[in-house]
Amino acid sequence: MILPLSIEGIFRPIIKHLFKEKQFTDETNKVINTLTTATIGLWNKVKNTMLPTPQKFHYVFNMRELSRIFKGILGVKKETINSASTVGVANMKPEVFLVGLWRHECERVFADKMITSKDKDTIANYINEMTMDHFSQLESEINDKFSADKTFLFLDFLREDVKNDEGAVEQLAEKVYEVINNLEKLRAR
Repeated sequence: MILPLSIEGIFRPIIKHLFKEKQFTDETNKVINTLTTATIGLWNKVKNTMLPTPQKFHYVFNMRELSRIFKGILGVKKETINSASTVGVANMKPEVFLVGLWRHECERVFADKMITSKDKDTIANYINEMTMDHFSQLESEINDKFSADKTFLFLDFLREDVKNDEGAVEQLAEKVYEVINNLEKLRAR
């Protein structure tokens, strides 16, 4: 067995296999092709700057973090990506949806591990920096959709169960990893 010479050699083929080129537009494929490089770049930056200390002994970033980010990204179905503008977020192109998903997964994996607000802000700045470095062709749309005052959460429990007339569950709702940007709707759900 020949092992890949780089981490990119592990994750790029997985993403290319599950997100096949013919299923997406050229613009979306550009984002898909950049996801691995952007994720590894962010991971390297975080692991080289957010070093463990006696108080922050758990600031150790290994391939487990990369795997968790990719697992989250790959949990989204191609139909959800391609129909992004109709799934609760009006006027969002599939490629912008994918960048938003990437940002969400990076925040979930890296920022959730941080114990101070300063460290969380540092991670948020790194994510913004990597977003602009790797997805600059979408800069205006990303700034519009993902500004600090807007909330985008990716969840898999937005869909309702099918119930009969007595209120008993006949069929459990499908777990579809999709976006919501309305906290009131989320609270109601």
